[in-house]
Amino acid sequence: MSDMQLTWSHVKKPIVISGISLGIIALSITGTAYAYRDSIYPKISVQGIDISSKNLKEAFTILQEQNKTLSEKPIILTYEDQEYSTTLTELGITLNTDDTLVKAYKIKREGNIIERLQKLFQPISVNWVYSSDTENIASSLGAKVNPALNTLADAKLDYINEQVTIIPEQAGESIDSEAIAPLIITELNKDDVRIEIPLKKELPTITSASWEAQKSDLDTFLIKHEIFFSETTITIPTEEMITWITIDPKTRKLGISQDTIKEYLKSVQKTLTSQPVDAKLRFDSATQQIQIVQEGKEGAQLMIDESSRRIRDDILAGVAKTELFVAITSPLIDESQFDALGLKTLLGRGESNFRGSSKSRVKNINVAADKISSTLIKPGEEFSFVNTLGKVDARSGYLPELVIKGKKTIPEYGGGICQVSTTLFRAALNAGLPITARQNHSYIVNYYGKPGLDATIYIPKPDFKFKNDTNNYILLQHYIVGTIIYYEIYGTSTGKTAKTIDPVVLESSPDGSMKTVAYREIYEGENMIKRDAFYSTYRPPNKATSNPLQ
Repeated sequence: MSDMQLTWSHVKKPIVISGISLGIIALSITGTAYAYRDSIYPKISVQGIDISSKNLKEAFTILQEQNKTLSEKPIILTYEDQEYSTTLTELGITLNTDDTLVKAYKIKREGNIIERLQKLFQPISVNWVYSSDTENIASSLGAKVNPALNTLADAKLDYINEQVTIIPEQAGESIDSEAIAPLIITELNKDDVRIEIPLKKELPTITSASWEAQKSDLDTFLIKHEIFFSETTITIPTEEMITWITIDPKTRKLGISQDTIKEYLKSVQKTLTSQPVDAKLRFDSATQQIQIVQEGKEGAQLMIDESSRRIRDDILAGVAKTELFVAITSPLIDESQFDALGLKTLLGRGESNFRGSSKSRVKNINVAADKISSTLIKPGEEFSFVNTLGKVDARSGYLPELVIKGKKTIPEYGGGICQVSTTLFRAALNAGLPITARQNHSYIVNYYGKPGLDATIYIPKPDFKFKNDTNNYILLQHYIVGTIIYYEIYGTSTGKTAKTIDPVVLESSPDGSMKTVAYREIYEGENMIKRDAFYSTYRPPNKATSNPLQ
């Protein structure tokens, strides 16, 4: 019995003392918490930034200033013997001042009484709370670092000196974007932040051994192969075919890549593809009939997906020749559609005189006029002279004319084309069609008669444009009598008529500059429903600013 009492007394005493101690500790911690209710506890820092005992406002200000400094602090990333300088801002890594302050504030306030007491007088440093954009890190560093990294490459075949050769595989490296931010954050308190770029290894799926194991079967795939359509035949070069051969990473069996065949077909499709050519038409005013000046032609469109599938299947089956899948496209305009076009009457005519032009200028006028003639414009469509004209160079049939540019006299192709645009402008005016883009020449050109009814063009601008606001097609055509070029526009009458008023001179100066205005009136019966004004401003004659297409 006495032994039991002795034991109890020895146990009970420490418990009483421990309870008293815990009470004192609790009161101490509670008092400390109250004293620091609006402040950071002592001996707390954020990666070397001391914010001990600072009130929350002071601590926030300190951290916010440090945040600005750290965001633009140079960070050196290294790869082998190369260095790349960057910043947190550039990488898209953002330090969060608010969350970091909350983290520092809570650090000694959490846990049980004993844990909090143990931490109370210990120096504790917390890391910055941050967010990072791994895609931004990858793109920001990738442009700098990727060229220096080893590129992943599967073993592949090549054809060198008429021999099949295996190009060995190569393991690759890529930036571990997710690992970079944590590494940088832990080093931010250092004066010199220097991080070795973390990399991920990339292993090839096809090795030299894979090809060696299948080398005996390659001859089956490297037979001579031809692709054809109509009268066109192309023999696939062995060095091209060898790039089509693949190995399935799982089964290790040879195959043919349809995607690689598609890329090849894209490179040769111009040989196999042609656009349909509409018939060139002319309206015979004597017979009031449409005539075909040039027959239309069917087009051919290579269907790459289906053709590549056919080629792949034929090679796998040991077939030596593949007929390509080509869609035939018909011209939009042919003889069967003449009645539906609505080309019934002359809507308007324009003319100009190119007397005094050089042989090359006359040649260029004829080339451009032929190019624009027979153009059909859909109802509601806007006609662009520049787009319809196309390229102006020797291949298009144009001759060079000497022009002055700056202080040099140089030849440029196409001198005289503006004679055509000006004549067509006058025809569109007289046809009552809406003019949507027109610019006069910078100075008066004698070929165009009285100033104010000219339309200059150049490549790519200015352009001359008008819109077909009728309910039917309209046809453009020209003819030349002596040195006079005429443009006619045929279509279906809307019941409206147009009258072009000769230009009126608004201002004229002794130096040759001039301002004019020309009017176009549109009537329904005898009632004028619209009056358009076309203003022109001409500078003094100056050959240095001449338009070579005038």
